[in-house]
Amino acid sequence: MKHSVGLLSLVLLAGCGGGGSGSDKEAEQVTADKVEVSEPENTTCGNLPEMSCYHAPKNLTLNLHLNLIEAENGALAFNKLNAAVGMHSSSGPVLISGPDNIEIRVGGATYTPEASHSGSSALNFNNLPIEKAYEIFWYRNGDIISHTYVDDLPNGIYFFESASDEQADTLTFRWLNLASEASNAGHINYLSCNNDNKKGELIFSLNSNYEKEMSSPYSITVKDMFGKTLTELKNEYDKCEVLFKTFTSDKSIQIVNYTNEKMITHITYNQEHTGVIFH
Repeated sequence: MKHSVGLLSLVLLAGCGGGGSGSDKEAEQVTADKVEVSEPENTTCGNLPEMSCYHAPKNLTLNLHLNLIEAENGALAFNKLNAAVGMHSSSGPVLISGPDNIEIRVGGATYTPEASHSGSSALNFNNLPIEKAYEIFWYRNGDIISHTYVDDLPNGIYFFESASDEQADTLTFRWLNLASEASNAGHINYLSCNNDNKKGELIFSLNSNYEKEMSSPYSITVKDMFGKTLTELKNEYDKCEVLFKTFTSDKSIQIVNYTNEKMITHITYNQEHTGVIFH
């Protein structure tokens, strides 16, 4: 911690009478820098770079994902809100460990993450209340490192359709957004195909099909995505549907970081859409 660094530097200078050789000064500076970065006074951390507490907060970036998940069509359930928190140093993900703690405050209550799975660097908050405002806090040793305020949750897509063109071997998706400043990402999960004589089959994509930026209309080539043309699919199956996930954010939502430390907040409305290719 920074106040510990200053105290250690004073002790070192006092012990040397305020002076010393150049090598002594270099050793003092190295020692002071090491204290600021690794904070060895925290015995729960040790000398482990894969732990968040090894690093000074200024060398870490916290990513918060707030995901509003739409209830499945026909399900007797409400939408739900989950959050996932991850932390990165310049060399990659780190495990969030004491004395680092993350809290989310909403509706007058404070929520802490559930127990993380073994080997996972992310912390998860499941089934948070759906409200208009959220505050996210990152603490180290009880001190606020970063504090972010979110004033709303995004709306999603209210119209979605798919169309196929056998001659061009393409699928085209169209949708409308509720928010005027919406931004869409998407992921085509798989095709679900079946016929009267054969059990249903799921046909997954041959390559990564997550798109960070999508606009309507959005088209794909079926052969490139699934290894079979529309004509080949029609020869094998009586019916095929496509499962398409969309992740919608709203640029008009206010995200305020009250500190100079790095906390990046991502807020999306997650929906699943089923489009009929042929039947």
